[in-house]
Amino acid sequence: MRLSFSLSLFLILILLASSSAIAVMEMGLDSEHFSVGSASDREPCTILGTCPWLEAVPGGLAWDGTYLWVGIYFGDPIIYQMDPGTCAVIHSFPAPGEGSGIGGLAWDGETLWAAHEGSGQIFQLDPVDGSVLHVIPAPSYGEWDPNGAGLAWDGQYLWHSDYTHDKIYRLDPADGDIIVEYPAPTAGPSGVGYQNGFLVLGDYLGDQVFTIDPASGAVIGQCASPGSHPWGIALNGDVWCGDGHTDQVDLLELSVVTATETTTWSRIKSYYR
Repeated sequence: MRLSFSLSLFLILILLASSSAIAVMEMGLDSEHFSVGSASDREPCTILGTCPWLEAVPGGLAWDGTYLWVGIYFGDPIIYQMDPGTCAVIHSFPAPGEGSGIGGLAWDGETLWAAHEGSGQIFQLDPVDGSVLHVIPAPSYGEWDPNGAGLAWDGQYLWHSDYTHDKIYRLDPADGDIIVEYPAPTAGPSGVGYQNGFLVLGDYLGDQVFTIDPASGAVIGQCASPGSHPWGIALNGDVWCGDGHTDQVDLLELSVVTATETTTWSRIKSYYR
């Protein structure tokens, strides 16, 4: 009886592991490098520096090559330009949309793009005075609770994360048409940034920061975020991460975020105990 029970348990584990691997493959993720578990399983992100914020939740972040832009998610509806060396605000203007809710910012080299979570719209802005140059609908536009979050620019298109549908989109900036979409590796996708052919994604429910292959959605690295609500993400060689719990903007070392973790049979078994 004892031998039979052990054999049955072993077969069940085999079936569960196989079904998990199949599910991952169906999502387009590389079965050798995929995300399971929570932040408690992860190496902490290495913090290189921190800027305290203005008693407001830093939502969207964008890097323009010299300065960091910060859009407020909860608090006064303002977009700030910040000196990363001193954490001083050097410029600001009112955010678009009704009320606060800037969940994502992106810099395209000349103008700023802002995703407004409440309206389900993405605004192109003049960085001098904040005037609206162009508006496109986010994929969740028109729904009762749009929940559009992160925003990033890859040189041609916008990347956008949505935590209602738990998806990542590549959008045409001309009209908002979806070029690519795939499931996010988390139920809480928040800020997103793009750099050198990869995406970095915040996970506000799992308290993690992921690096993702934009071609497939495969997770190629992750670490546990400094705070419990990572939101805004911007890349400047390393990773700026705004946190909705600490109300801080942290600079994280990119090499930790992109450290690939290989799945082993022991790891797989541990998630079915």
